Formats: sequence, structure tokens, C-alpha cells
Amino acid sequence: MSTTSIANTKDETLREVIEATGRYRYHIKYEGVKISHMLHVLVAQHQLGASDNRLREIADILGEKLEPAHTKDPSHEPITHDTWQTLMGKQIRFIELAEFFDKELDDRFNGDKKALLVEYLPQLIDGMSAIATHGIIHLGYALRSPSKQSIADALALMVFSYKTLGHMNANKHQIIEDNESSIDPYVGCNELVQLLKFVQKDAVDLAVRVTEESGGKSLYGYFSRHMSVLHSHPEVQEKLQSYARRITTIERVRDNQLMGLSHALSVACLLAYDGTISEPDNFFLLHGVTSSWALREVLRYLKDEINPTLLRSILYAHVLTILAVYIIEDMPDITLRNGQMPLFNIHSDDNNNSDLPNWSDIIKLAIDSDDDHLPKLVFSCYDDEEHYGVPIPNIYRLTSARKVGLLEWN
Repeated sequence: MSTTSIANTKDETLREVIEATGRYRYHIKYEGVKISHMLHVLVAQHQLGASDNRLREIADILGEKLEPAHTKDPSHEPITHDTWQTLMGKQIRFIELAEFFDKELDDRFNGDKKALLVEYLPQLIDGMSAIATHGIIHLGYALRSPSKQSIADALALMVFSYKTLGHMNANKHQIIEDNESSIDPYVGCNELVQLLKFVQKDAVDLAVRVTEESGGKSLYGYFSRHMSVLHSHPEVQEKLQSYARRITTIERVRDNQLMGLSHALSVACLLAYDGTISEPDNFFLLHGVTSSWALREVLRYLKDEINPTLLRSILYAHVLTILAVYIIEDMPDITLRNGQMPLFNIHSDDNNNSDLPNWSDIIKLAIDSDDDHLPKLVFSCYDDEEHYGVPIPNIYRLTSARKVGLLEWN
């Protein structure tokens, strides 16, 4: 039995709260290195069925730790179609960038969000590893937001934060005829899990270098400093890219299988997060899960607009990001808890999940949580089950139940 949508069917309060707590109220960054999760949490909670009053309450709670919006400097020249790229990665002028994309959406693309994304996403997607993947996370949630401002804010954040691990194209793109056999895209799940296990052994020296050059993990904001090392050295990026090439499915599946491969890679990210038993609930591997959901949300939205060559490059960028996060987090051991990959498209009945907590119990705890990340993790798992069906074992419900405390991590 698959899941069904449980979203709050009323969008008006969500839109009002998003816009009241948006770019003109709070700055996108706070405490120096953190990114506001306001949009993500509000949308995730709304999709889980949170009431209007709960959405307002969440906004008040999250707002207590955020910083006021930065004022615009009137001496700055307006950002234009010819100048926006000069601001990539400088982490300045967020409001002006968002207003630029507002204007692009309204005036240049006549309100067509898909056309706006087709124009700008190819120029920004290689930067998804920056600021702990929050740019692509923001864009994924923006596509579920009823506020038009959310898309502009997301693109502004991707410009604001842009840092790249390099661009990768498929070495070969052979069109497979219908009468030829092709690789199952779900093989990519196993490939990524096995790649992480390989990197754990092969990248020890690289991980040591990253830690030493960034000043260690004991200092505040270590993740951003560690990622800066990876962003700063071409030879390090080449090493990461050589690892990413081991995901052979990116080049071996048919064009019409690439979305299936995107799902397969996301399952691997969930298995990695769920399978770090010795160091459970890793904060940044969790971001690998939620960014995987967000990337697929973007790709689903653009599935008829995005060309396969670009999509293969996007999947490489995603793998590079996951590898970078894993190395920064000291490459914890990953264990397949059930000794096998989850199987999809299996005809089963509810007895397969009879020993698991119910989604209703999991979701209630997620809605009641004031944590920034817990409801996002639960929502991404629930939403994936809705789209892709119930796997055996049900990694979506198992991981969500652990996150909300209904099951033990160990």
C-alpha cells in the first residue's frame, strides 16, 4: 500500500507566513555560517499536515535565532542580466539578487518559473555543494511553496553561495537502442554505497589534509572551512571527480532512465545516513538525504525541459557533493542494517510493515518537533514513498521512526 498526500490543503496561511518571514524580515544567514531553514521547515510541516496555527508558531520559534535582514546599499548599481555573475559566491547583496530574479521572472519570462530555471539552473547547479547543500535544498522547497518570491530567493541563494567542485560531463553518451539490453538504474544505488566504502579506505590522506588545512574539527563552523579546502584545490577536485567516475550508471543508462537513477542515488544517501550505526544520525549526512530529495524535486519539475546531457552532469555534481560531505565527516562506517538493498516494485501487503510504527505516529511527532531538520527528514521519506512506493525493507519508515525516537538508532 502506498502513501497518500496528507498536506494541509490551505495554502494562503503558508504563503502569508513565508512572505512575512522572508527576505525583508530575516537575513538568509545567521551566526556567521548557518543558513535560515524557515522556508524549508514551513513547507515540510505544511506538507505533513501541520495546522495554520502550528505554522505560525513554528515561524515564531525559528525567528528567535535569525538575524534581521540586511539593508540595501543605495550606492550599488542595480544587478542586471549582464552583471549578476560577478556576485557568484561572494555572499553579498542577497536581497538585490532576489529582486533581480523577481524581475527576470515577471518581465523576461512572463511568470514562467520553468523558463526561469531552464535559463539559470545550468549555470548554478555545479555549486550545489556550497553551504552544506542549502542552495539546492532551498530550491526544492521553493517549488512546493505558494509564494512566487521563493523561487527568486532560491536562485539568489545559489548565486550568493556558489562554490564548485568542478564540472563533469559523461565521457561517452551512447544511445542504447530499444532492442538492446541496458543496465538497471537501481544498480546506481549499490554503486554509490560501494563507492563510499571504497573512499573510506582510499581517501584517508585526503581527509587528513582537509582537516589540517582547515584548522581541525574542534573550531566553530568546521564544515564550511573543510569544504573550502575541497573547493580551493584543483588537484583535490580531480581526485573527487575520479571517484565520481566509478558511478558507471551515469553513463550507461538510457536517457529515459536518468530520473530512475536519480532516485537510486538518493536511496544510497538514505542508506548511508541510516547505516552509520557507530555514529548515528550524522548531521551532515542528513543533509545528503534532504538535498537528494530537493534535487529530485527540481528534476521532476523540469523533466520535460532538461536535456539528458545536462542531467548526467547534474547527477555527477550530486555525487561529488555526497563524496565531499562524506570525507568532511571523517568517512564513518556504513552498514546495511538488513544486509541488502531495499527492493522496490515488490507486490506485498501491509504485513511487511506490520512491525513498524505507523506513519501517523511518526508524522505527529514530526509536526510537534521544533527541530529544524527532523520534519524535513520525515517529509522527504514520506514523500519519496508516495512517489516511488513501499520498499522492502521499508527504509523510509524505518529511518523516520528512528529520527523521531520511536525506534533506536543502534
